[in-house]
Amino acid sequence: MPERFRTIRQIVVLAAIWSFVAIHSVAADAKVEKAAGPVPKLSPSGGVFAGSVKVRVEVAVAPAVVRYTLNGSDPSEKSEILAGELSLTGTTQVRARVFEVGKAPGPVVSQTYTVVEKELEGFTSNLPLVILNTFGREILRESKVSASVRFIDEKNGQSALLGDANFDGRGEVNLRGNSSLRYLKRSFALKTRDDGGQARSVSILGFPSDSDWVLYAPYPDKTLLRDVLTYDLSRQMGHYASRTKFVELFLNQVGGRMGKRHYMGVYVLEEKIKRGKERVNLQKLRVDDNAEPAISGGYIFKKDHWDSHGDTTPSVEGRPNGFGGSGSRSYQSGPGGFPADPNGFLPAVGGSRRGDREGGRMINGQPENQFQFQLDQPRPGGGVVLQQRFDPTGRTVVDPASEVFRTSQRNEFFYVEPKADEITPAQKAWLQRHLNEFERALYGLDFRDSAKGYAAYIDVDSFIDHHLIVELTKNIDGFRFSTFFQKDRGGKIKMQPIWDWNLSYGNANGKQGHLAEYWYWPQLDDSQYSYFRRLFEDPDFSQRYVDRLVEVRASAFSQSNLTAKIDALVADLGDARVRNFERWPILSRRIWPNTFVGKSYADEIGYMKDFLFRRLQWVDQQFIPVPQVASGSRAPGAGQATVVLSATAGKVYYTLDGSDPRSPGGAVAGGAKLYQSPIAVPAGGKLFARVWQNERWSGPLRL
Repeated sequence: MPERFRTIRQIVVLAAIWSFVAIHSVAADAKVEKAAGPVPKLSPSGGVFAGSVKVRVEVAVAPAVVRYTLNGSDPSEKSEILAGELSLTGTTQVRARVFEVGKAPGPVVSQTYTVVEKELEGFTSNLPLVILNTFGREILRESKVSASVRFIDEKNGQSALLGDANFDGRGEVNLRGNSSLRYLKRSFALKTRDDGGQARSVSILGFPSDSDWVLYAPYPDKTLLRDVLTYDLSRQMGHYASRTKFVELFLNQVGGRMGKRHYMGVYVLEEKIKRGKERVNLQKLRVDDNAEPAISGGYIFKKDHWDSHGDTTPSVEGRPNGFGGSGSRSYQSGPGGFPADPNGFLPAVGGSRRGDREGGRMINGQPENQFQFQLDQPRPGGGVVLQQRFDPTGRTVVDPASEVFRTSQRNEFFYVEPKADEITPAQKAWLQRHLNEFERALYGLDFRDSAKGYAAYIDVDSFIDHHLIVELTKNIDGFRFSTFFQKDRGGKIKMQPIWDWNLSYGNANGKQGHLAEYWYWPQLDDSQYSYFRRLFEDPDFSQRYVDRLVEVRASAFSQSNLTAKIDALVADLGDARVRNFERWPILSRRIWPNTFVGKSYADEIGYMKDFLFRRLQWVDQQFIPVPQVASGSRAPGAGQATVVLSATAGKVYYTLDGSDPRSPGGAVAGGAKLYQSPIAVPAGGKLFARVWQNERWSGPLRL
């Protein structure tokens, strides 16, 4: 063996030995550090105090020196020694650590002492309280700020600022949101951490343990409850939606004593959308999951705004200043395959008679909303997909390649989980390819085939429920923004969970959001309103939509259920809503994008209820009514029953064996009978009836 190779080999061997020794030496030191040094106990523990507070230290082992800092840094051997009592007259974070000669420093213990002005000493609420202290550091959007976090839960319907903590610890906070950054009252993302700076999963206010939270700031939604209400309705429909709880927030970014000036009003504690057993329950996709079947899930992705808006100057009214305006094009398309009354659609805008009839404007002589095109050919309208997106401030150019992926149908999705900086190239390619395969099946000739078509790729019920909850509440951000999808390992694509419902229930001046009438979706193009126009070309998908509407109108979206939930949420808010509008005096003031401006909180609640119930009534009128059972009928039971049916229009078809009188595709089923006289239902029979009118079917009546 040549001399130079022997030398290299010796170096490699020596390096390996040195690495082995070093690794085990470090591990040994780590054990010593973990074992060495007692943990200092600060007394009293951190909390909220009136006047001043005197802090002393208790050390279990002597002789030991406790050193401390008050500026948020870790104590070092040069830090002050904590001997005797430390008198604090303002909000302070004390970080302490034990030092012993010849041993590694002990772990850092951190306690925050919030000292309040006399005006807050007796502060109580019917809601839980949250205190954030950043000790002179301003909360920004792009960077996280270390903060102390304290949650105080209610006991017997009351919480007290000087009360015991439900959680007290360390966290990181930053501004969150997009267009909401223009408002004075801003939302925050909160990540709970331990004293070592690592993510710390905790249970807050009874929620399942996690480390990622949202403190949402309702502002243009003057009811304060649109998000909370709709997430609750979504859960009632059988889907996961973020758990929520109203809280009152105090935020001190400057230090000193905490006073009324630090009161921020009513917020909503919400679970951040992320993978987790108690959140979006998917398989964890690891960096080495790059082959089937592991690579098939779980993914979370979404349609949303671009976040590259740059600096935003907030204002009382929150009007757009450089982004988020109402300049997006809007047009009305016709019903297509949507199963509602065609008379309930506004006239289509532009184009020829064919374009109007088919439901949209004309592009290059073809209707925009047609699907008869090849996936390997340019889409009607053509155009080049931009590879760069410009920040509206004009200062930067954003390369979206690492944040989004685009499908063959020009749909643009953001990575959520795995995050854009964590997902592997193989996983990116798999997800994009899977969506392209779904689109090829959806827009192909066999799209209605259960094995070859769209149903092989998507969870149909989740798509239907998402469409329903957007339209029933008329959320004008629905479909195009904050719209989440998930794909579990070996599972189908689901359209859930819902998110961001403040511009709903009539609270919008664009996209006809203030009108209880008319559908929202026809105003969106296919890149905003992904997949549904084609899905409704399948008459069985359309009928499934009609049948589900009947179900939810009798349960989650019944007037009695909605009234009870809204009234209960208003009662939960109690006097906290009064304090909120003292802090933010915006009642009787138009906040963008309000259309209705009430003079009182009661006016805002009344408007939302009125809009919702008028909306639901209008929606009901767009579909064939379910056949009604006359009052003199005898319900089927152990013996024979006689049932009298009626319909306002159309023909009633029925069966007595529980089978659907409508066959797949929409024709009358072979075994169905036309209703002409009272029906004798035999013992054990199952009546299933529908109304048929103008080639449309009603929802089901089952007895």
